[in-house]
Amino acid sequence: MVERIMNGGGRFQDDGRTLADFVDEVVVVCPRCSDRALVRPLEDPAADPRSRWSLLRRVTCGHCGYVREQTKPTMSIGAPHDPYFSLPLWLTVDADGRTVWAFNAEHVDYLLQCVSATLRVRAPDPDRHRPQTLMERLPSWMLAASSRDRMTKALRALATRAAHDQTVN
Repeated sequence: MVERIMNGGGRFQDDGRTLADFVDEVVVVCPRCSDRALVRPLEDPAADPRSRWSLLRRVTCGHCGYVREQTKPTMSIGAPHDPYFSLPLWLTVDADGRTVWAFNAEHVDYLLQCVSATLRVRAPDPDRHRPQTLMERLPSWMLAASSRDRMTKALRALATRAAHDQTVN
């Protein structure tokens, strides 16, 4: 695995990850009790990482015991909800009238490092055969220097919530 680089100089090296690299565990709002619930694959995604999107999923809530499983692989992406059950994401925050969202703590960390950097270096792709990376797909309003402080503050709030959730559960 290629590692991200974020040093004291504010440099972020794109490691080539896509949104699919963050879907192994998605933190959502439980549809029954509105507490934190998790969407996870029923099978081990490490067996074939290329099939991450197509694995059947289960959503479980440790608070109320809610459980639901997919019967066929479906996916919808691009809004602040999980791609499998369309449940609202747990990790969302408003920033300048726009919703900033993440699937899980690792996703928040990646976004925070990318957004807070003053220099972002794209992943090498000499043959141009890879899909666009997550960094390349982030909206310009999120990466603009003029909104860096506000976006960083919003993402730090998400990181605090994610860290708190991990210590509680």
